[in-house]
Amino acid sequence: MENDTQDFHCFSRLPAELRLAIWRECLPNRVVEIDYPWDDGGVFGLDPPACKLQQTTNLNRRAPMISRVCRESRLVAFESGHFREDGSTPEEVPWNSDIRVDKTWIDPSRDTIHLNWTPAYSAGYWGDGSALDHLAWSAAKARGGSFMFDYLDNTCDGDVYIKERIGALRKLQHGVIVMRVIIVHTTLENAAKTGLFGLLGDAYIQLVDISDETRLNAFFDFAEKCESKPNGYITGKQDFRRETPESARKLLNDRLAYAFDAQAARTLPLRPAIMFRFCPYWCNHSIGNFRRAKDVANEGSGESLHMR
Repeated sequence: MENDTQDFHCFSRLPAELRLAIWRECLPNRVVEIDYPWDDGGVFGLDPPACKLQQTTNLNRRAPMISRVCRESRLVAFESGHFREDGSTPEEVPWNSDIRVDKTWIDPSRDTIHLNWTPAYSAGYWGDGSALDHLAWSAAKARGGSFMFDYLDNTCDGDVYIKERIGALRKLQHGVIVMRVIIVHTTLENAAKTGLFGLLGDAYIQLVDISDETRLNAFFDFAEKCESKPNGYITGKQDFRRETPESARKLLNDRLAYAFDAQAARTLPLRPAIMFRFCPYWCNHSIGNFRRAKDVANEGSGESLHMR
């Protein structure tokens, strides 16, 4: 079988400024999760979930792929990126939970911060403090923050009442609210070819504004294509319906008005978006067993990426 990969043997002869610019172009723009999602998707039903979401979190918190290519590319990755350690929050915004991510890569100049926690998580996990205040503090040190639509449920989040959350929402910079989550099960090679999950396929989580119709359609089309060609049968089908921007904004405004008041619905700068998570483990495809799934996931894993 003919090998369609191409090596650029003259890369090392390029001027240093050009090589560094190329490496920087390869860096991902990520959605950095500060806590794990509910591993079954937070679905309290009998239908099997579409994905084990925490697997994606673990992939997404790794250092960028170029950090493992050579010394020069690693230096570029660490120019503005580093590993974020759990427990690095000040006393004024404490939040502790057994699903906080202990260690994750972050590039504050490129990445946004995401909170998975909702009040419903207290049914299976514990949380202490204001998760939303913690998000707002973290987002101010990056390129904004996002959280789940279900966080606006009219229930207490520990000792934090619904009316108390509006202060954190006003402080949240470039606030995005995730209306839905769609999983894309495919190989790293296929994900990288689309460019939807970063140039090298290592930006595993993407947020797409509900009004960005062109980009939204590209993600939906790819997700549907991946699920229409299963490895075995689909064990947990996803709903790929596409809401209009108007219907999504109305749903968000109605929830804000119900949770707070009509003024909050008009003034809170929250943008509705859909989260797309790339997972190479084929969670809702019956491909035999987990070992086989890992084998499939590791095809074209990028560990052998080289530029000579």
